[in-house]
Amino acid sequence: MSTKTPILLVVDLQQLIVDRPPKTWGTRSTPNLTTTVPKILSAFRANNLPVIHVQHQSINPSHPLHASQTANVAPHPCAAPLEGEPVIVKLTGSAFVNTNLVEILENSGGKEKNRLVIIGVDGAECINSTTRSAADLGWEVQVVPEACASYEVGDRRGEGGEIIEAEVVHKVVMGILVGYAKLVGVEELLGELSGKTEKL
Repeated sequence: MSTKTPILLVVDLQQLIVDRPPKTWGTRSTPNLTTTVPKILSAFRANNLPVIHVQHQSINPSHPLHASQTANVAPHPCAAPLEGEPVIVKLTGSAFVNTNLVEILENSGGKEKNRLVIIGVDGAECINSTTRSAADLGWEVQVVPEACASYEVGDRRGEGGEIIEAEVVHKVVMGILVGYAKLVGVEELLGELSGKTEKL
């Protein structure tokens, strides 16, 4: 049971990443992602708990997630930041690398007083990397699989590589993260935030 204050870390819930073309980038797991995320955001905001948004950008001018591609990098409507909520831009998989995330977290009381609740995409990449970085830094971490999504992996160019379905990838990734974080269900988390269940 944790008595630490939860801080919500919303990772890479951006237009192109959430709604990327399946024929180009593969299918996405977690079909209810965009209806689940607002429930969690609303619960954190209703309880005046910290929410931090992380957005991914590429330094490659021709990349669809370059800063110049404003429609692509924009927040997805399911996770649009409110005024006053920090927005961090990262250029790598982990939200902790070459960003001011640690500074923001320390200003909120640090890991001695807080724990991280992580949601977003992509499970196999940035959720995985950010969660493991947080654990390595000594943070207590919770991941909400129903509010995260992963994408199919494999060769989509017809060269014979096996394509692994998105839901399979998601299950495997979440299973791996058990070694670094506690996996919590949406209802369990919402119940805690509303005071209906004991602290996680």
